[in-house]
Amino acid sequence: MKLFWRTYSESENGVAAVEFSMIAPILILMMIGLMDLGLYVRDKMKLEQISRAAVDYVMQGGQEENISEDIVTYYDSEHAGDYTVTTERVCTCSDGVAQSCDAVSCDFGDYSRQYFQVNVARTYETSFPYPGIRNEIDMSGFARMRLD
Repeated sequence: MKLFWRTYSESENGVAAVEFSMIAPILILMMIGLMDLGLYVRDKMKLEQISRAAVDYVMQGGQEENISEDIVTYYDSEHAGDYTVTTERVCTCSDGVAQSCDAVSCDFGDYSRQYFQVNVARTYETSFPYPGIRNEIDMSGFARMRLD
């Protein structure tokens, strides 16, 4: 029995396989996490692109009501129904404080600035429930363009 124990306790055959089998699940989880992070960054960039394109679309004469149908569908037809698009016209004076566009009251010598802004929101779902991280992450994109 001592000879059997000594033979296997001193042998180094298969050590690499055992070490790899212990570290492989961690490496796989890290690779899936990096993939999820890359997909999140891609979707966030797409969201920003959609918001900029929506502002440009309205500035070129498109209708605000058609942003979801025309712009969102063009950029992401697969998830077009997942996006929430809100538009707003904002007026400010030089101090940057938003005011009602119907009754802008700026100081003497100052003038009102009008902007059109678009907020686009969507929920990103991770492909795997990570411990300590929510499975659904809210993303939003914002773009504003001056009208006058």
